[in-house]
Amino acid sequence: MDLGIQLYGPIANGSMNFRDLMAGLKNVGYKMAEPCISLDGKSGAPTFWQPEELADKFAVLNELGLEVISAHVSSVNYLDTIPVMCELADKYHVKQFVVGMPEATEAAVKERALVYRQLAAALEEHGAELLLHNGKPDMAPIRGITAYEYMIELCMGKLGMQFDTGWAARGGVDPMVIIRRSYDSIRSLHYKDFNMNNDTDVDVCIGDGTLDNEDYMKFGQEKGIPIFVDADTYDKVLDDAARSYRYLMSISK
Repeated sequence: MDLGIQLYGPIANGSMNFRDLMAGLKNVGYKMAEPCISLDGKSGAPTFWQPEELADKFAVLNELGLEVISAHVSSVNYLDTIPVMCELADKYHVKQFVVGMPEATEAAVKERALVYRQLAAALEEHGAELLLHNGKPDMAPIRGITAYEYMIELCMGKLGMQFDTGWAARGGVDPMVIIRRSYDSIRSLHYKDFNMNNDTDVDVCIGDGTLDNEDYMKFGQEKGIPIFVDADTYDKVLDDAARSYRYLMSISK
């Protein structure tokens, strides 16, 4: 199984320079790297790559053999940065662009859905798709489902899910409930683990928590979608990344 890693946490750890960190993650065994990209330069470096850095960053990953099939993207006005996303799709072959939720209210979700439908339509012309990542607050209920699912429903098949199992659990929803309800919409899987016996939102290495990770792995492999480690908290970054990697590989088929 090819396993990927979200780069926000490892970069935020701040203990290694970029090239050495990427080389280390490749040596651990990761095949895919998922960056966070500031499309308009308004989100902070180094965790979010800036527009002027993209060529150099992608060159390093290409040299090391780390594939970038998806990226988290941020912008104050997404519609203004459609050309940047289309260039990323054409030039760097990014196939999945991942955005976040607005405030988990019905009005905010309805307003943002109009934007995301336009974004998704533009990306589709460049062979790419738009996915929605969830956080803990996005498990708030709207019309009998989560706000996260409500956004997907409003986008009428244009928007897919990058489902974060850990944040769903911390939000009080059994991840398998969303997996069963939204099976066809989930295009990518994020692993984050927590000790659900305490009240802290500080995550742990994958496998050190109490989530039903084997069930999520069975689903992800059955569907054949990309699977990423998305840990936010690292002590010794390469050691922790390796522990999560070994655990997920041990429960994969």
